[in-house]
Amino acid sequence: MKKKKSFWLVSFLVIVASVFFISFGFSNHSKQVAQAASDTTSTDHSSNDTADSVSDGVILHAWCWSFNTIKNNLKQIHDAGYTAVQTSPVNEVKVGNSGSKSLNNWYWLYQPTKYSIGNYYLGTEAEFKSMCAAAKEYNIRIIVDATLNDTTSDYSAISDEIKSIPNWTHGNKQISNWSDREDVTQNSLLGLYDWNTQNSQVQTYLKNYLERLISDGASGFRYDAAKHIELPSQYDGSYGSNFWPNITDNGSEFQYGEVLQDSISKESDYANYMSVTASNYGNTIRNALKNRDFTASTLQNFNISVPASKLVTWVESHDNYANDDQVSTWMNNSDIKLGWAVVASRSGSVPLFFDRPVDGGNGTRFPGSSEIGDAGSSLYYDKAVVAVNKFHNAMAGQSEYISNPNGNTKIFENERGSKGVVFANASDSSYSLNVKTSLADGTYENKAGSDEFTVKNGYLTGTIQGREVVVLYGDPTSSSSTTTETKKVYFEKPSSWGSRVYAYVYNKNTNKAITSAWPGKKMTALGNDEYELDLDTDEDDSDLAVIFTDGTKQTPAANEAGFTFTADATYDQNGVVRTSDSSSTSKKVYFEKPSSWGSRVYAYVYNKNTNKAITSAWPGKKMTALGNDEYELDLDTDEDDSDLAVIFTDGTKQTPAANEAGFTFTADATYDQNGVVKKVYFEKPSSWGSRVYAYVYNKNTNKAITSAWPGKKMTALGNDKYELDLDTDEDDSDLAVIFTDGTKQTPAANEAGFTFTADATYDQNGVVRTSDSSSTSKKVYFEKPSSWGSRVYAYVYNKNTNKAITSAWPGKKMTALGNDEYELDLDTDEDDSDLAVIFTDGTKQTPAANEAGFTFTADATYDQNGVVKKVYFEKPSSWGSRVYAYVYNKNTNKAITSAWPGKKMTALGNDKYELDLDTDEDDSDLAVIFTDGTKQTPAANEAGFTFTADATYDQNGVVRTSDSSSTSSNS
Repeated sequence: MKKKKSFWLVSFLVIVASVFFISFGFSNHSKQVAQAASDTTSTDHSSNDTADSVSDGVILHAWCWSFNTIKNNLKQIHDAGYTAVQTSPVNEVKVGNSGSKSLNNWYWLYQPTKYSIGNYYLGTEAEFKSMCAAAKEYNIRIIVDATLNDTTSDYSAISDEIKSIPNWTHGNKQISNWSDREDVTQNSLLGLYDWNTQNSQVQTYLKNYLERLISDGASGFRYDAAKHIELPSQYDGSYGSNFWPNITDNGSEFQYGEVLQDSISKESDYANYMSVTASNYGNTIRNALKNRDFTASTLQNFNISVPASKLVTWVESHDNYANDDQVSTWMNNSDIKLGWAVVASRSGSVPLFFDRPVDGGNGTRFPGSSEIGDAGSSLYYDKAVVAVNKFHNAMAGQSEYISNPNGNTKIFENERGSKGVVFANASDSSYSLNVKTSLADGTYENKAGSDEFTVKNGYLTGTIQGREVVVLYGDPTSSSSTTTETKKVYFEKPSSWGSRVYAYVYNKNTNKAITSAWPGKKMTALGNDEYELDLDTDEDDSDLAVIFTDGTKQTPAANEAGFTFTADATYDQNGVVRTSDSSSTSKKVYFEKPSSWGSRVYAYVYNKNTNKAITSAWPGKKMTALGNDEYELDLDTDEDDSDLAVIFTDGTKQTPAANEAGFTFTADATYDQNGVVKKVYFEKPSSWGSRVYAYVYNKNTNKAITSAWPGKKMTALGNDKYELDLDTDEDDSDLAVIFTDGTKQTPAANEAGFTFTADATYDQNGVVRTSDSSSTSKKVYFEKPSSWGSRVYAYVYNKNTNKAITSAWPGKKMTALGNDEYELDLDTDEDDSDLAVIFTDGTKQTPAANEAGFTFTADATYDQNGVVKKVYFEKPSSWGSRVYAYVYNKNTNKAITSAWPGKKMTALGNDKYELDLDTDEDDSDLAVIFTDGTKQTPAANEAGFTFTADATYDQNGVVRTSDSSSTSSNS
């Protein structure tokens, strides 16, 4: 429920009513503040950061965030593992207290005046639609908090649209007996006008609102005060209605009701129509945190007669936090993280993370660090919270086993099948774990921290620190077995098969199963009926055979021998269709999708002569999102481009249109919805005007390819350089181009245009360079900070002349490679030593404004501190698992890393470690020492090894460098 102020009640009555309601378990709504975040655009969400459905994922309650604030934080929300975002109420509401957006005024969001979309506090309907569209790009669903039980208590503020509905309200007589269900469902909360939910016209009005939200992009709803709206007559007798069966039949993906548990809540009956809140379980979690008692039998019980699959769970709700009774405000961030480890590690239920106001908690509800419309606390993307989110998503479908290790009730453990485990330590003291586990043997790094845990012979060991969360899943960083390797095979299932596909692999000589017993190991669905098997085995492929089955159908048929197993091969029902060493060529094409398309884009490539699909069947092969609505297709084929055609689709829209022939396939070409996009560039004379056009025509027919004269306006890139994007399938050799500012032109009037050459740069005399000209292509890479926006630019300039080598500020847009890494391709024959580079997202930059750029080094990787240099170390097997590298300047003895023992190296597996070092100092001035804190090389009092970027060292020195020269030297 929610806290709502009556417009006309005197303060004394409000206070008395609040005390009365609190004593009967009445809960209120909350308010929250938010902080601004950086602008983001669409991203590649092909990772497993989010779940495939809300039911399998985690919800972020973006409490009191505006639509634009949510939109601007979507990348961070996606990267933090949330599948859905719950908004505050989005319809028109009463604006109270002179429009103050202090979080003390959050309750006005729960006083509807009209059911149109958009309000003073959160934004307009257009902004709501834009937010929803952007969310879809990140595979994030928007859940709207819908207030369908009541309106504002200020009758004069209620719209005529509502008042025109005959018999629309039960009135505003307040509930007097909280143990009487008819009173609770048919009378008013705090004087708010109660909807007459039995009225079919009321139902139609409210349902139209929900359906418009879905049309605008919403995916589901939280129903505020659902317990206060009656169920059908079989549950609520004479005052029952068909409100919920009617309202929830709206086509949304996920719906849940606020049904706070008490003696008359009937949550199991509401669960026939929607998921419901497990409010008593939240009480259990908070009591466990307050008492620092994680007794497994207590935490295992959801305390509700509803299946876990129909529950929404939390550590706290906005009611718990923001109501005057401040049920959960006492908790600090450590409490929330520990509670979240319990709630979100569990199977079945959908966890909701309530994002508090900035600096809120520890007994302070609204510290004033943020207001309505802002983003809330950064805790929602804390490393431990994110690790638990992604664990929840990855463990979908796995069983759970909740326990206390060795009976220690301060430690919570939840093991999910044989795939992962979460621990939480309620105590301030560390605890040495030695527990039985189903995880595979090996060393696991805590995804919620930086410590490591070891599994050997079915036992997990390691130390969990006080108040720490430990999240372990995925492949171990190193394995106790040095001979087992992971092999993959792929299967293209027949369309008539079911969606669950298994691979049964066995040894042909012994008939012993290599996978689990029949039907074998479940394969991973990749989309378009393609499945993948990961198999850990050291047996030879030649000894193995494989059978594919959906549990009913199989290939080869029963009693036939399996197909010979070939690692990395792709099979269909007839056997191997291609192997990793097939002679087919990998070809790429790119597509710039229209903004109105969905985020999943496919390319269907077929042979024009035979109509046979080269990709899988329609809709083809899923393309890889590169960001900014650009997608890439990797196609393995040895067929000639001239024989192929391509159609692009999001599964609904397509180009070319249905029944039209596909575009001619051209490897490495970029397409948009009109065909191949070709580019040319023009360096205009300084005397020309700033608007430049390119007129392209067919030399044979004189027909314009661009629009009529003066042609298509070119895009200014800065420094008098302009770009033309041209959609055409015509051969370059048939085309000519004229450049003009509308007055001056080149070539001159009545002269033939320049021959058109895609990707060429022209000046007033013709082509000055082409894409295959002799200027050198140089690359640099940048690892952007997570707080930056997703569009990153590199500005390269000559340090001697200050002349831009890229286009004018902010420079050339870098290509996103994934995982916050970006690439710049720069065509220049200038010396690296003359160049400098600055990186920016358009707002933030490094180096800072008015500072000189970093020295440009081709093929180097930079982060916000400069060039990132890497070295690798193969540690002796007798060393401990934590390895450090201490780098210092040989001339000054000054540490380049932190003080001894230096910077912790990253374990890569198989006793190999990596160091990332930010420094502009010359390698020749540096030395490095490796240590596990006890042992070291070189030995104490010996000079360190000479530092060589990208080199691999062992205890004797350099064993190989990036250019394969092998040296060993001490300095």
